[in-house]
Amino acid sequence: MAIASEPDRCSQTLLPGVVADGWKIHHASPFISVTLCRRGECEPGADKTVMIGIIQFKKAQPIRYRAHVLVISGTAPFRYRSISPALEFGRGAGRDPFVYITTATWARPRVEHGLSHGFLDDEVLLTMGVNDRGGGVVSVRASELLERHAAC
Repeated sequence: MAIASEPDRCSQTLLPGVVADGWKIHHASPFISVTLCRRGECEPGADKTVMIGIIQFKKAQPIRYRAHVLVISGTAPFRYRSISPALEFGRGAGRDPFVYITTATWARPRVEHGLSHGFLDDEVLLTMGVNDRGGGVVSVRASELLERHAAC
């Protein structure tokens, strides 16, 4: 019997029925670094900085997408830390078959800690495809992307 890898254990444990019900990981956004305090309240460090990205699951028949925020350690070996519930846009998680996240980036990147780094109170832009005909952008605070997570 093979032992499940860390990503498999995390997704199968925290996303019950998703992997087993025909859902497959389809896409992931670039990861951005988040220091777990508000800007100016602490300094970034390995003990308080994580990386977050959006993982996109796809089901082929009928075509549907589900996006989840994945948190990994901020330094190598980049261990899985937590996964969010499905993100909801408009009609709700998984109900609109053609809303999918394409990227996550800081709304106002700053150079002092690197352009891919921010804090809990900084804005993140999520860009998305809508109905394979257009696109959209949602702005959220980084702290909102870290709500209601289940630990790996």
